[in-house]
Amino acid sequence: MAYDVNELFPYPKNWVNDETHTIATAVHQWADKKIINNRLEYQKAYSELFLERRRSHNLDIGFQRIIFPEEYGGSGFNTLEKTPQLVTILGELSRADAGLGFMSALEYALSAVAAMEPNVNKEVCDLIAPMLCGQELKTVSILMPGQGIKDRIDPLFMGRPISARITPAQEGYSLSGSGIRPIGNGAIADIFGVVCADPDGRPGIAYVAADSKGISRGEEIKQTGLDACLNADISFSNVHVPSGHVIMNDDAVRELYTWLNLFLGAVSVGACLNFFEILRNWADNRVIKGKGLLKNNPLCASVLAAVAEEIGLAKILVYNISNFIGRTEVWGGHENPVIFMAAQMFGKRIQQCSLNAINRGMELMASAGYAKEWHAEKHWRDVKTIQSVLCGVGAEVPVQLDIARFFYESDLD
Repeated sequence: MAYDVNELFPYPKNWVNDETHTIATAVHQWADKKIINNRLEYQKAYSELFLERRRSHNLDIGFQRIIFPEEYGGSGFNTLEKTPQLVTILGELSRADAGLGFMSALEYALSAVAAMEPNVNKEVCDLIAPMLCGQELKTVSILMPGQGIKDRIDPLFMGRPISARITPAQEGYSLSGSGIRPIGNGAIADIFGVVCADPDGRPGIAYVAADSKGISRGEEIKQTGLDACLNADISFSNVHVPSGHVIMNDDAVRELYTWLNLFLGAVSVGACLNFFEILRNWADNRVIKGKGLLKNNPLCASVLAAVAEEIGLAKILVYNISNFIGRTEVWGGHENPVIFMAAQMFGKRIQQCSLNAINRGMELMASAGYAKEWHAEKHWRDVKTIQSVLCGVGAEVPVQLDIARFFYESDLD
């Protein structure tokens, strides 16, 4: 029986306008035609076809420029009310390939800090908009606070060590930092968004073109998933950054965490929706020793139900975060500490739900779950990598401390 996976998992449709439903339907159909219905061919020539498909949705369809204001050549999705629409688009992209969604999520998160109304930063937009609104495919990489280095004391952002340092220099700043690991795309980035600290320990974000003098990249890092999002450690040696390309305040870093939680949450949920389609198709044809369909066995049915529950919860949480951000008349926008706390708390849970869903389903599928022909294992690897690389966004302890600070006013460094 034909079905629409988005209709099976309810979400507040009134938060997504008719225009976005039309766009989402078009992306859904594009994903089916270009990737999902041709999985084996796609996997056999993955590097080539991934680049081709990414170029198609980024440039031909225009998703690379979507967040920027129209005066920069963008699509004008730079109001907070558009947040649920961005989540919907990312989910559909990620249903085809989480790598596609991941790359777009980093583009959207870094762009949103500079381009979202009412706090449009013209100087930063003047730097990155020509790249992302142009006719060439560009890649964004983001370097967040990390785990720190033994015997080295770094400035902290809410308990998270900041490895990149920025100091005043002539007509701007000088950026330094050695062997810093990005969230992803470090080996292929055209634009870096670098969370850094000034001599007083104040955090900020530096927007840096990857061809700037003084930037070096380490060897490519082997990853569990996100195979096309090639990563590498990055070092900055007195890289000149114009003063207008740096946003120095705590709110900007908190906002970046919020967008990453939201957008990467949408990516993982999108991957899970396709995993559900794979699992349902598998369950429709599996029998237990010739005595009936596996899905009609109570024990197996309970596992299938657990998968659906986890995915349904994750999807609702993604839309809840998007609604918190988009309903400025209620919460006052993304600067509100409540929004940051909710994004951290729900973002962690979204990644947990997504991975739980795929884990349970793959266990039931046994060898079919681990076989590359079914594509289920790629979804697991991609979601696991997203959960792993987010550092403070995805790791449990820093997020739990954020929650304790908010709810209990805990005094935590």
